[in-house]
Amino acid sequence: MKRLIALFVFFALALAAADFWNTKPFTDWTDKDLQKMMTDSPWSKKESISSGPGPTPPSLGGGGGGGRGGRGGASAGGDDSAPPPISEGRGGGAPVGGPIGTPSQTIFVRWQSALPLKQALVRTRFGKEAASSPDAKKYLDTEEMAYVICVSQFPLRRRTGEEFRQELIKLSSLSVKGKDSLAPLDVQIQLNPKGGSADIYYFFPRQRAFTLEDGEVEFLSKLGDQPVKQKFKLKDMMFEGKLAL
Repeated sequence: MKRLIALFVFFALALAAADFWNTKPFTDWTDKDLQKMMTDSPWSKKESISSGPGPTPPSLGGGGGGGRGGRGGASAGGDDSAPPPISEGRGGGAPVGGPIGTPSQTIFVRWQSALPLKQALVRTRFGKEAASSPDAKKYLDTEEMAYVICVSQFPLRRRTGEEFRQELIKLSSLSVKGKDSLAPLDVQIQLNPKGGSADIYYFFPRQRAFTLEDGEVEFLSKLGDQPVKQKFKLKDMMFEGKLAL
C-alpha cells in the first residue's frame, strides 16, 4: 500500500511539474500561462539592455517595415499585400520620441514562428474566440516559410529608415556551433503605437533544418550601439513530439 501511495504521489508531482503547453490545449491557457510563454519560456527570452544616451541609429525618414512581421512566408518574400501580424501592438506611422529616460530596458527575444508562440499570440488577441475565429485558424494553419525571430519592445530614439534596416540584415545571424551561420532574408521594423519602442522581425531561411543534435541555436544582432544575443536550447523546444521552430 505504501508503495502504491508513493507511486501516486510521484506521478502527481510529475504532472504538476510538467510544462503547461504539453499538458493542456492553448485554449485553456490562463493569463499566467500566456505571460510565461511570452516572456520566460523556451521560445521567449528576457534581456536587459542599456537605454541611455549613445549613437543614434541612421534615419532617412522612412517608415520602417510596415507591420509585416507575423507572417514568416509572406514577409520574407517581400509581399506587400501580406496582412499585418498578430502581435501585442500594431505598427504606427508616427516618429518615435526623443531620449529614453531610464538607464535600462527589458526586451524580449522570441522565436515567433514556433507554434506555441503563435498559439499564445492568438489567445492574447482573440481570447475565448481563439478556437472558433477563422482569422485565428488561418494564422495558426499558415506554414511558416522562414524562421522568424522577434526582438520585442526595443527602445528607439527616433524613427528608423531603410539604411538602419539594411544594417540589421548585415549584422544579424542564427548560428549553431561548428556550422556556417544563417543570415536573415529580410528584417522588418514595426513601430509600437505608444511610441518609444519597436518590434523588430528577422526572417531566416528554413533551408537548414535544425535538429536536437545541434544542441542550441544562437541569435545575434546589433541595433545601433546595442548588441543583442540569445541562445535557444533545442531540447527544451519540443512540442507535440517535434521541434517547434
